[in-house]
Amino acid sequence: MSKKEVIVGDSLEQLLNLPSSKSSPRDEFFNPSEDPLDYIQDFSPIDEIHITGMALEKIFILAQEVFSITQNKVEVYSLSVGTDHNIQDILIPSQNVGLASVFVEETAILEIIPTIRANNLTVLGWNHSHADFSVFFSGTDRNNQQILLADTANYRKWKGIPVKYVYGMTVNVHRDVYGVISTQIPTGKIYNKEAIIKVIDPITEDWDDSELRKEIRIILAEKITFGKVSTKERKKKKKNGKKI
Repeated sequence: MSKKEVIVGDSLEQLLNLPSSKSSPRDEFFNPSEDPLDYIQDFSPIDEIHITGMALEKIFILAQEVFSITQNKVEVYSLSVGTDHNIQDILIPSQNVGLASVFVEETAILEIIPTIRANNLTVLGWNHSHADFSVFFSGTDRNNQQILLADTANYRKWKGIPVKYVYGMTVNVHRDVYGVISTQIPTGKIYNKEAIIKVIDPITEDWDDSELRKEIRIILAEKITFGKVSTKERKKKKKNGKKI
C-alpha cells in the first residue's frame, strides 16, 4: 500500500480555473504587523467532515463494485463535491486503475468540469478506496492531500478569519472510513487532523441500493480501465503531468 499513487495530467488549479495556488491565505489576508504566534495561539483546526448519507453510500458502493468487477485488490479515485462545506456527491473521472496505483488523464478531469459548474458545486476534496485492506493515509496520500489543498480554494471562517481547507477520505469494501482534514491559516501554517465523519441527511435503513449499484457499474464500465501502468509509460506521461 505504500506505493500507491494518483497521477493527474495537470493541476486542478488550472483545470478547474480556480484562483492561483501561488497566492496563499497569508498573501491575501495576513497583516504582517501582527505577531503570528498571537494570531494563531488558540486556533482549532477543522475536525469534522460533513457528508450526506447518499454521498457516503456512493463512495462505499464504488469501492465494492470496482473490487467485484476487476476481481483484484485495486483502488479507485473520485472527487468529493458539494456546497456550504458539505459533501453532497462524488464525481468519478475516467481512470486507469491498477494494483496500488491510479492514473487519471487531464482530459478526464476536463470532462467533469461542466458538471461542477452547471450545478454550482465546489471541489471539497478527494476520496479513494483500499480494496479490502485497512483504511489509513500513506505518505503518498498525505502528499496528494497537500497538493490538492494548494490547488483548490475552499475557505471557512474562524473568528472572522478565512481558513483554507480540503477533505480527504479513504474507504474499503467493509465500509470502514478514515478521514483527514488539512487546514491552512493565513500565516501559511498547515494542520493535518484526523476527521470525525458526520453524516447529514442519512438514508433510511430500508433503502434499496440496487439502482445505485447498477448506476455505478455502468459508470465503471465506461470510465474504468484495469491494468498496471508500466514504468516506461508512466515516465512518458509524467512529462506532461504531476502527482496530486
